[in-house]
Amino acid sequence: MARHDTSVPLSSADRRNLKAALDAAWASALSGEGPFGAVVAGPDGVVVMTQQAEAIGARDRTRHVEAVLASRFCHAYYDDPEFRAGSTLYSSVEPCAMCMFAMFKAGIGRLVFGLSAERLYSAHAVSATWPRIFLTSRECARYMSTPMVVQGPYFEDEGLRIVDESFKRCPACRG
Repeated sequence: MARHDTSVPLSSADRRNLKAALDAAWASALSGEGPFGAVVAGPDGVVVMTQQAEAIGARDRTRHVEAVLASRFCHAYYDDPEFRAGSTLYSSVEPCAMCMFAMFKAGIGRLVFGLSAERLYSAHAVSATWPRIFLTSRECARYMSTPMVVQGPYFEDEGLRIVDESFKRCPACRG
Protein backbone atom coordinates (compact mmCIF):
# COMPACT_ATOMS: atom_id res chain seq x y z
CA MET A 1 0.00 0.00 0.00
CA ALA A 2 1.15 3.53 -0.69
CA ARG A 3 2.43 5.71 2.14
CA HIS A 4 0.46 8.82 2.98
CA ASP A 5 1.77 12.34 3.09
CA THR A 6 0.95 14.14 6.32
CA SER A 7 3.39 16.96 5.63
CA VAL A 8 0.47 19.36 5.18
CA PRO A 9 -0.33 20.64 8.67
CA LEU A 10 -3.96 20.69 9.71
CA SER A 11 -5.64 24.02 10.38
CA SER A 12 -7.41 24.51 13.70
CA ALA A 13 -10.76 23.94 11.92
CA ASP A 14 -9.42 20.72 10.37
CA ARG A 15 -8.23 19.49 13.78
CA ARG A 16 -11.59 20.32 15.38
CA ASN A 17 -13.55 18.63 12.58
CA LEU A 18 -11.40 15.49 12.51
CA LYS A 19 -11.80 15.26 16.30
CA ALA A 20 -15.59 15.49 15.75
CA ALA A 21 -15.34 12.52 13.36
CA LEU A 22 -13.33 10.61 15.98
CA ASP A 23 -15.97 11.50 18.60
CA ALA A 24 -18.66 10.07 16.30
CA ALA A 25 -16.55 6.91 15.96
CA TRP A 26 -16.24 6.63 19.77
CA ALA A 27 -20.02 6.96 20.09
CA SER A 28 -20.47 4.25 17.46
CA ALA A 29 -17.98 1.94 19.18
CA LEU A 30 -19.62 2.42 22.58
CA SER A 31 -23.06 1.69 21.13
CA GLY A 32 -21.97 -1.66 19.70
CA GLU A 33 -21.64 -0.55 16.10
CA GLY A 34 -18.44 -0.43 14.09
CA PRO A 35 -15.62 1.97 15.06
CA PHE A 36 -16.34 4.52 12.36
CA GLY A 37 -17.54 8.11 12.27
CA ALA A 38 -17.47 11.01 9.85
CA VAL A 39 -18.51 14.63 9.50
CA VAL A 40 -18.74 16.93 6.53
CA ALA A 41 -17.96 20.64 6.74
CA GLY A 42 -18.85 23.32 4.25
CA PRO A 43 -16.30 25.61 2.59
CA ASP A 44 -16.35 27.82 5.72
CA GLY A 45 -15.19 24.88 7.89
CA VAL A 46 -18.46 24.59 9.79
CA VAL A 47 -19.76 21.03 10.23
CA VAL A 48 -23.12 20.58 8.52
CA MET A 49 -23.63 16.81 9.00
CA THR A 50 -22.39 13.97 11.19
CA GLN A 51 -22.65 10.23 10.65
CA GLN A 52 -22.06 7.31 13.01
CA ALA A 53 -21.69 3.69 12.00
CA GLU A 54 -24.93 1.84 11.31
CA ALA A 55 -24.01 -1.09 9.07
CA ILE A 56 -24.40 -3.75 11.77
CA GLY A 57 -27.76 -2.49 13.03
CA ALA A 58 -28.98 -2.06 9.46
CA ARG A 59 -27.63 -5.51 8.52
CA ASP A 60 -26.17 -3.88 5.42
CA ARG A 61 -22.42 -3.95 4.82
CA THR A 62 -22.69 -1.21 2.20
CA ARG A 63 -23.81 1.36 4.79
CA HIS A 64 -20.32 2.66 5.54
CA VAL A 65 -20.30 6.03 7.30
CA GLU A 66 -18.66 7.90 4.42
CA ALA A 67 -21.01 6.48 1.78
CA VAL A 68 -24.12 7.20 3.87
CA LEU A 69 -22.88 10.69 4.72
CA ALA A 70 -21.96 11.45 1.09
CA SER A 71 -25.45 10.40 0.01
CA ARG A 72 -27.20 12.50 2.66
CA PHE A 73 -24.95 15.48 1.88
CA CYS A 74 -25.50 15.24 -1.87
CA HIS A 75 -29.26 15.07 -1.34
CA ALA A 76 -29.29 18.10 0.99
CA TYR A 77 -27.03 20.25 -1.21
CA TYR A 78 -27.90 18.84 -4.63
CA ASP A 79 -28.64 22.27 -6.11
CA ASP A 80 -25.35 23.77 -4.89
CA PRO A 81 -22.46 21.97 -6.63
CA GLU A 82 -20.01 24.75 -5.70
CA PHE A 83 -20.79 24.28 -2.01
CA ARG A 84 -20.30 20.52 -2.34
CA ALA A 85 -17.01 20.95 -4.23
CA GLY A 86 -15.70 23.30 -1.55
CA SER A 87 -16.64 20.95 1.28
CA THR A 88 -14.47 18.52 3.24
CA LEU A 89 -15.39 15.09 4.55
CA TYR A 90 -13.52 14.12 7.73
CA SER A 91 -13.40 10.40 8.51
CA SER A 92 -12.08 8.57 11.55
CA VAL A 93 -10.59 5.87 9.29
CA GLU A 94 -9.34 6.03 5.71
CA PRO A 95 -12.30 5.40 3.40
CA CYS A 96 -12.51 2.32 1.20
CA ALA A 97 -12.87 2.44 -2.59
CA MET A 98 -16.69 2.20 -2.39
CA CYS A 99 -16.83 5.23 -0.11
CA MET A 100 -14.37 7.18 -2.24
CA PHE A 101 -16.65 6.61 -5.23
CA ALA A 102 -19.66 7.82 -3.21
CA MET A 103 -17.77 10.99 -2.20
CA PHE A 104 -16.70 11.52 -5.82
CA LYS A 105 -20.29 11.16 -7.08
CA ALA A 106 -21.49 13.54 -4.33
CA GLY A 107 -19.01 16.14 -5.57
CA ILE A 108 -17.08 16.47 -2.29
CA GLY A 109 -13.78 18.19 -3.00
CA ARG A 110 -11.59 17.18 -0.07
CA LEU A 111 -11.02 14.31 2.36
CA VAL A 112 -9.15 14.36 5.69
CA PHE A 113 -8.86 11.05 7.53
CA GLY A 114 -7.55 9.66 10.80
CA LEU A 115 -6.40 6.03 10.93
CA SER A 116 -4.93 4.69 7.69
CA ALA A 117 -6.37 1.49 6.21
CA GLU A 118 -2.84 0.11 6.13
CA ARG A 119 -2.42 0.51 9.89
CA LEU A 120 -5.93 -0.82 10.56
CA TYR A 121 -5.27 -3.98 8.55
CA SER A 122 -1.79 -4.51 9.99
CA ALA A 123 -3.00 -4.04 13.59
CA HIS A 124 -6.01 -6.34 13.29
CA ALA A 125 -6.24 -9.64 11.49
CA VAL A 126 -9.74 -8.93 10.28
CA SER A 127 -11.91 -11.83 9.25
CA ALA A 128 -11.71 -13.24 5.75
CA THR A 129 -15.42 -12.42 5.52
CA TRP A 130 -14.60 -8.70 5.75
CA PRO A 131 -14.20 -8.01 2.04
CA ARG A 132 -11.88 -5.22 1.00
CA ILE A 133 -10.33 -3.79 -2.11
CA PHE A 134 -6.70 -2.90 -1.58
CA LEU A 135 -6.76 0.63 -2.96
CA THR A 136 -5.83 3.59 -0.82
CA SER A 137 -7.92 6.74 -0.88
CA ARG A 138 -5.15 8.50 -2.84
CA GLU A 139 -5.05 5.72 -5.41
CA CYS A 140 -8.80 6.10 -5.91
CA ALA A 141 -8.54 9.90 -6.11
CA ARG A 142 -5.82 9.66 -8.76
CA TYR A 143 -8.35 8.21 -11.22
CA MET A 144 -11.15 10.69 -10.55
CA SER A 145 -12.06 13.01 -13.43
CA THR A 146 -12.77 15.75 -10.89
CA PRO A 147 -9.88 16.29 -8.46
CA MET A 148 -10.26 15.45 -4.78
CA VAL A 149 -7.64 16.54 -2.24
CA VAL A 150 -6.76 13.72 0.18
CA GLN A 151 -4.96 14.36 3.47
CA GLY A 152 -4.08 11.86 6.16
CA PRO A 153 -3.46 9.97 8.26
CA TYR A 154 -3.72 12.08 11.42
CA PHE A 155 -4.41 11.05 15.04
CA GLU A 156 -3.76 7.39 14.16
CA ASP A 157 -3.16 6.27 17.74
CA GLU A 158 -6.56 7.61 18.81
CA GLY A 159 -8.21 5.99 15.80
CA LEU A 160 -6.62 2.65 16.66
CA ARG A 161 -7.81 2.91 20.30
CA ILE A 162 -11.37 3.37 19.02
CA VAL A 163 -11.06 0.32 16.78
CA ASP A 164 -9.59 -1.76 19.62
CA GLU A 165 -12.45 -0.81 21.96
CA SER A 166 -15.08 -1.50 19.32
CA PHE A 167 -13.65 -4.93 18.49
CA LYS A 168 -13.66 -5.84 22.21
CA ARG A 169 -17.32 -4.84 22.59
CA CYS A 170 -18.59 -6.09 19.25
CA PRO A 171 -17.22 -9.32 17.76
CA ALA A 172 -19.45 -8.78 14.70
CA CYS A 173 -17.52 -5.56 14.01
CA ARG A 174 -14.48 -7.66 13.04
CA GLY A 175 -16.28 -8.97 9.99
